[in-house]
Amino acid sequence: MAVVISLHTSTKAGGGTNQDRVNYFEHTQGTIVLIADGAGGQGGGGQGGGGIAADCCVEFLRVACSQQRLTPEVCSQLLCALDSKLRAHRAAGECAAVMAVMGDDMVFGASVGDSEAWLVEGGKTVVLTESQYRKPLLGTGEAIPVEFGPAPFAGTLVIGTDGLFNYVSRKLIIESVGRTQIVQLAEALCEAARLPSAGFQDDTTAVVCARHCAEARVGRLNLLLVENHAVFAETVTREFLTQYEVVRVAAIGEAMSALDRALFGVVLVDYDLDDGKGVEVVEAVKSLPEPPVIIAISAHDAGNEALMKAGAGAICKKAKFHKICEVLDQALTERLGR
Repeated sequence: MAVVISLHTSTKAGGGTNQDRVNYFEHTQGTIVLIADGAGGQGGGGQGGGGIAADCCVEFLRVACSQQRLTPEVCSQLLCALDSKLRAHRAAGECAAVMAVMGDDMVFGASVGDSEAWLVEGGKTVVLTESQYRKPLLGTGEAIPVEFGPAPFAGTLVIGTDGLFNYVSRKLIIESVGRTQIVQLAEALCEAARLPSAGFQDDTTAVVCARHCAEARVGRLNLLLVENHAVFAETVTREFLTQYEVVRVAAIGEAMSALDRALFGVVLVDYDLDDGKGVEVVEAVKSLPEPPVIIAISAHDAGNEALMKAGAGAICKKAKFHKICEVLDQALTERLGR
């Protein structure tokens, strides 16, 4: 059974430089999420040492994960190796970290510090990182990583730094998961930590993940609509795209930001955008490790031809947008069949 992971992130600086880091990528065993929270003022790097440690954390783990088969024990061993590496780094300080591996139906990993990973479903939570040691942090040479799972990947996986879990109540997190669409959930969780003064007490980062079965027409698959005509976008979303979680952007820059924050199964791209041509978006999407389905939706043949040349897989002209479901069904079926 084919499974698609919906993944979205949001991060906010608590003041000055944000020392939280997030990375996610595909592995032969599923999707891997890495989150690191640099400890400001720690280590030889001074105030920036935490950010350096967090940078080193996500990069080291990204490379290390690609070289071996992962288990909870291996994840813990990788964090131990990282602890030693950071301790020997001249400029790096310390950091907390969560490493989570999401397969078709299970999630596992390891953690150190006060960042957390929760599974939330039906008003209940399973705190995967409940047994972790908050200190010593990575970079001390004395960190004690604790593995978690494998646990059934049911509901929504919420991974965040202490800026989220220290300043947003369990009740509000559960309520937000229950009432907020997955494409907006990470941002909503971070915003819930915002102070009345409009700032944040600490750097705050949230990653939210959910799984969808392709046999059920991929559930609510994430769709990026790159279209600068607001009325057209609103109309077609309401009339033809109700089975998708639609994120609409009007410009190339907005599309790049959306692609950085979330995983999409489908991207619909117009040719003429507010800040350039949709060809740039298609080229960026094609450069992803596992590119989603790309559909050209220009009103003009020349625009669609240019988008196809850049790498789009199919065309659905605006004048024939009532056929978009047929085009998408065929494209997704071909993708799943490969």
